[in-house]
Amino acid sequence: MIKLPNIKLSKTVLEKLQEFQGEVNRPSAFTEKSEKAKDLFKKKNKKGNKIFDAVKKGLTKMCSGARRCAYCEDSVGDEVEHIRPKSFFPEFCFVWENYVYACGNCNSPKGNKWAVFRDDTGKFYQVNLSPGIEPPKGQDALINPRSENPMDYFILDFQKGTQNGMCRFVIIPTLSGKDKKKAKFTLKILKLNKREFLRKGREEAYEDYAARLDKYKNEKNGRNDQTKIKKMIRGIQRKQHPTVWKEMQRHYLKGWLKIIDEDLHNLFEECPEALDW
Repeated sequence: MIKLPNIKLSKTVLEKLQEFQGEVNRPSAFTEKSEKAKDLFKKKNKKGNKIFDAVKKGLTKMCSGARRCAYCEDSVGDEVEHIRPKSFFPEFCFVWENYVYACGNCNSPKGNKWAVFRDDTGKFYQVNLSPGIEPPKGQDALINPRSENPMDYFILDFQKGTQNGMCRFVIIPTLSGKDKKKAKFTLKILKLNKREFLRKGREEAYEDYAARLDKYKNEKNGRNDQTKIKKMIRGIQRKQHPTVWKEMQRHYLKGWLKIIDEDLHNLFEECPEALDW
C-alpha cells in the first residue's frame, strides 16, 4: 500500500458531490444521517450517473496497473470504498477525499470496522460495530493512503527463506507507540499479511520487477530502441503491487539490498535512473 496520487475532479463534479452531501447533512439526528448516507449513496453510485462515472474515472487514475485495489494492489478495484465508513461518518459520504477504489476482498472484511485515538483521553478506541452509534471524536487509527504514506509505517521483508515467506509487511520498530498501534490495526483490518495469496503475489511481483529491470538494462546497453525502452519503463510504472517496487528502491538506497539480493543491487547500480520511476 502506497500513498495515492492526488487526482483532481472538475469543479462541476465536486459541487454536485457537495450538493449530495448537503442532503445527508440535513437531518439533525446522527442515526437519521447515517441511514440517509447509506440510502442516498446506493441511489447515486450507479452506472450512468454522470457524477459517479466521473468519480470512478478519477479513482481509476489513482490505481496501479489495470485498476488494482488501493489496499491490496492485487485484485481489481471495483467498489467505491469509503475510507471512513459512511455508517459512522455520514458527513464524509460524498467527500471525494474519502474515496478509493477497492476490491470486495478488502472492502467486505473492513466494512464498518473502525477505531480512533480519542480526543478526550488519547486512548485507542474500537468503534462499536453496530451502525447508528456515533463514534467519539478522535484521530483515525487506520492509515489513509489518500493523505498518508503507508511506507512511513511498514517495511516489506525481502529476506528469502523467511519462515513465513518473504514480502510480508513488518512494522517499523522505531515508530512511536501510537503509530505502531495504527500500523497494527491497519494490517489487522485489511489482512495484508494474513491472506497468503497476497504475500505470494508480492513475492511474484518482486521476481517480475527484477526480471523487467534486467531486460531494461540489456535493451539500454544493446540496440537502444527508445520506443521499446519507454514501453518497458511504462510497464514497470503501471504494474500491480507498486509497493514492492517502491520497497526495492528504498532497500537499495538504504544499503539493505546489497546484503539481501546482490544481483538486484547491481541492477540498480547499472540503472540508477530506475530509482526515479
